[in-house]
Amino acid sequence: MRIFFIGNNIFKKAFFVLIFLLFSPFLIFPVLSCDSFNFDYPKSGAQLSGKISAGGKHKCNSEDHIWIALFDGHGYYIQYPPVGLYADGTWDHDNIHLGGGIKKIIAIKVTKEGHKKLLNDKIFGQRQLPDSTVMLTKLPIKNSR
Repeated sequence: MRIFFIGNNIFKKAFFVLIFLLFSPFLIFPVLSCDSFNFDYPKSGAQLSGKISAGGKHKCNSEDHIWIALFDGHGYYIQYPPVGLYADGTWDHDNIHLGGGIKKIIAIKVTKEGHKKLLNDKIFGQRQLPDSTVMLTKLPIKNSR
């Protein structure tokens, strides 16, 4: 009976060690955010101009800071406000202003500091994106302007 108890206890310990090892990366390191971020609309290659809306699906954390940037071949134009991320896995942005020559709509993720800088400074036209920016996806478009 004692051997069974010891064996059972070892099994329990091994089980808990296995569970800890499986989930410890998530306890020590946060789950990587924005595993995917896709456009449902507009469609790739669409002929667009003026003020448009965009939306799609995401697998991001609610704390992530996602912005839309437009690229014309020379620089980036950040679109205010940041993207709306929803718990059901969808996102949208309804204030995208396409100027002449825009070739791509880009979804970018910025750090907390980059997010604050974009909100406070409202730097919209620039040659490069803020430091620590991650490009999540690019949508090529045809600009009719």
